[in-house]
Amino acid sequence: EGLAAANSFSQASGGRVDGLQVLLAGNTAVQTQAEQGSTALANSVQADGALQGSAVQVVGNQGSARGAGRDGLANSVRAQGRGRMAGSNVTVTANQGNAQQGVANSVDVAGTLQGGSITILGNQASVQGEGSKVNSVSGSGSIRGSQILIAGNTGRASGGGLVNGVHNRGALAGAQVVITGNQGSATGGGTVNSVDNRGRL
Repeated sequence: EGLAAANSFSQASGGRVDGLQVLLAGNTAVQTQAEQGSTALANSVQADGALQGSAVQVVGNQGSARGAGRDGLANSVRAQGRGRMAGSNVTVTANQGNAQQGVANSVDVAGTLQGGSITILGNQASVQGEGSKVNSVSGSGSIRGSQILIAGNTGRASGGGLVNGVHNRGALAGAQVVITGNQGSATGGGTVNSVDNRGRL
């Protein structure tokens, strides 16, 4: 339905991924662009359900993505819809990316993030558009018992966005978050090298 995907893994809505092992390494995807109303994926993993007990590595890729009416994902991992991520280990390292109205070198979870670890290390990227994310972790549910390391990244956001940080709308409990050695800038508003939690801490 208009999805554009280059060097990527996409799971259809309503499903569940258990014990998945994915390595996306050394790929180049330039100017990946979706049709109207759809998402563009470049060197990325997108699950429209639960991602559980999995290991995902996104390493040394170069990618740019531009959605049409939605967003673009470059060198990133997403569990969307009612998706959640549980007991999974995700590594995003040494990537270069660009996304318009989207996400680059990041982990984006629509539901709960529980257990497991996320490492975002040594990436470079720029994003444009309100609500964009670069070298970051974002969640719309709770983050519980997870280990998050964001280190040595360089990022820039234009038009507002999240740079080298963690953004969450639910509870943040029992998690370990380290943000260190990053360089970032945001024009038009945004959050840089920070933790922004809108729920209970």
